[in-house]
Amino acid sequence: MLTTSKQDLPLPPAMTAKLDGGTLEHAVLESEVWLEIENLTGKRVTVQRTVKGSRDKNLITVHDGPALTKPGAYPTADYFVNRSGGATRSVGFHWFLARFFGWDLPAVQTYEGSEVPLYLQCILPFVMTEQTRGWSSIQPPVPTQFRIRDVHKRAVEFLLGMDAHKIALARQELQLRKTSLESRWTRQVRQLKDIATAAGGVVHALPGQPTSVWPPQALPSINVPEQKRWIGLSERIRQRVEKKEVLEAKSIPQVSDVAESVKRELSAAESAVVDQQGSLSRLLDALASEEQEVARLQERLTAIKEDIQRNKDARTLRNLGSRKESEFDHDTCPVCHQHVADSLVPLAPGQAVMSLDENIEFLQEQSRTFEGVLNQSMHVVSARRLQVQAARADIGQLRERVRHLRQTLVSDGRSPSVAAVYERVELERDLKQDIRFRDSFDDGVAGLESLASDWRALQTAIKELPKDDLSADDYRKLELWGRS
Repeated sequence: MLTTSKQDLPLPPAMTAKLDGGTLEHAVLESEVWLEIENLTGKRVTVQRTVKGSRDKNLITVHDGPALTKPGAYPTADYFVNRSGGATRSVGFHWFLARFFGWDLPAVQTYEGSEVPLYLQCILPFVMTEQTRGWSSIQPPVPTQFRIRDVHKRAVEFLLGMDAHKIALARQELQLRKTSLESRWTRQVRQLKDIATAAGGVVHALPGQPTSVWPPQALPSINVPEQKRWIGLSERIRQRVEKKEVLEAKSIPQVSDVAESVKRELSAAESAVVDQQGSLSRLLDALASEEQEVARLQERLTAIKEDIQRNKDARTLRNLGSRKESEFDHDTCPVCHQHVADSLVPLAPGQAVMSLDENIEFLQEQSRTFEGVLNQSMHVVSARRLQVQAARADIGQLRERVRHLRQTLVSDGRSPSVAAVYERVELERDLKQDIRFRDSFDDGVAGLESLASDWRALQTAIKELPKDDLSADDYRKLELWGRS
């Protein structure tokens, strides 16, 4: 308990080496310690441990009764110490001893971040006075090999029955819950964005961080590009449902009945392909320009950060005394001792060159501004790419439509219109796909609702904790302890 050595116990030679018998010295062949202890309920046990002899000193025998004050044959049980699990397993002596005391040892953190029991070796020095160093300070010497964080504090909290450790554990548990909720929210948001991307759109009004207010004023939704504007996925579904109802109200016409209308539709579809290709070309030009702008912003931001670091390095050297006594630092040439201006252009009256600290602050403000502009530009580029993707998809559909219309014109006049059949099939496919995306997105948003409820309960629990780790009872106990 009082030494980190497991080999040399602080015992006198009479226990370990030789015994003075008056005129002769006797070699100690065997020695052991018997200790009778009593707990709060009046139950007594006697523990037996070998110091020197054939038995291992890490084996402790417990006699279930007062074997010293009332010798007799009592039931015995063996336990071990100085082995892993001595405080946590049922055959560990410190596990037995803690239960004999009626103590529920708290779990405490080590410097490695793991949890271990508050070992008895760290508590018992507080209830005795070690005679070598024990009178030199209030805090006793405590073993350090267990690497328990704030071990003195944890032991005092346990002995005084304080709520501080429970509050600290509750705060730690709430922090773990908070981290877990933030991670789950982030995964859910990422999943919703993936659904929107698969639908060819972007997410609108989706909180990136956990919120306790649900539902928000504007529910998250998917916006998809349509020509030069954006519409909601629900609106696109409504339009396709109406178109489907109109088509289903008509029978599939024969080629001979729709030949003229198919020619007109073919001409219109070919013109639409040309128009869409022109629109795609303009979108690609705009996308290239916006990507160049993002690249320029990134280069500018990199240059600003390099300038910030150079100024910080210069400030560090200046603070360390570099060129502290140089005449050039006082606007004087070290060769001809003439005045040297610290700027390339004349300064107006009342103006002065900025100092290193002012330069750093100014550059940091520039960095924050450019980061905001860069983030906005990247959002614009992302939306433009979706528009390009949608335009290419539209062109592909139009080309398929042109192919089907041409196939219709060369078909037998008594055959059903190939274009009309394909139009119904493709509309049904696109409608089912949109409905699947919408339903998956709605399920994900419903998951955010339960996370928001958990986040609200977590925030309430955090606010109910004391500002520090001490409760009102703890303050009262510390005051009484201080008086005594």
